[in-house]
Amino acid sequence: MILLAKRFPFWRWALLTVFSVTLFFVLYGVCQSVFLLKAGTLVRILFPVTASLLLLGAYALWCRVLEKRWPEEISVKSSASGLATGLAVGFLVFAGITGILALMGMYRIESIAPQWNQVAISLADYLLVACGEELIFRGFLFRYIDERYNTASALTVSALVFGFIHIMNSGATVWSSISIAITAGLMLGMAYKASGNLWLPIGIHWAWNFTQGNIFGFNVSGYHSAASIFTAKVDGPDLFTGGAFGPEASIIAPIFGVALSIIFAFYWRLRRNQ
Repeated sequence: MILLAKRFPFWRWALLTVFSVTLFFVLYGVCQSVFLLKAGTLVRILFPVTASLLLLGAYALWCRVLEKRWPEEISVKSSASGLATGLAVGFLVFAGITGILALMGMYRIESIAPQWNQVAISLADYLLVACGEELIFRGFLFRYIDERYNTASALTVSALVFGFIHIMNSGATVWSSISIAITAGLMLGMAYKASGNLWLPIGIHWAWNFTQGNIFGFNVSGYHSAASIFTAKVDGPDLFTGGAFGPEASIIAPIFGVALSIIFAFYWRLRRNQ
């Protein structure tokens, strides 16, 4: 099959890109209405999980009907290994960031008193966040630019858009948006490119947010988590702690992001040369 990005004239490709991203932003926004839902724990867990599956199904339908292909990037066959690897990477990276802050005396656990029902709800909510944002930014925006132009252009554009979308969040600054573009935008783009599937970046994204907010008790992109396993005191310069926005706006997070991006780039190169 000839890729749509190559086959279409520029105006049709640009229209397709903008329309797909906009459509899935709307669908994702509708799915996020679950965050306002006042319901029991089981319903609040099942709703975002179901919404995540519906978004993945909508993406598969888009690829099948409009692109005339089966979306191998969300193949069920690669889902278990991709998600498992991503979850491990996301957890370990943020545990590393937290460990550095602890060694510098800027993070101290004060109590362990989790509200397990709220923690479970957050785990489900962050699955929806990971699926929705990865489909939009890596599944559509990154992939369409990569197919028509090159990986460097796709990484640059998708990372910057992803980073500056967060400037509307509480406590956000230009630096926090740049930091997210470097830390997550580049890293998740390279994770997708290296693995050839969306499960790896979905897993990283999911574990990153949950570990940050609901295990270690930090703010997540400016938002305070409803419940965390550890209640901690974070005290230090914003340059290292990220201030009210959370560690994603610290100088530490981009270092981890760049390091992982380089690792994924080497892995991608090895796959290409095989």
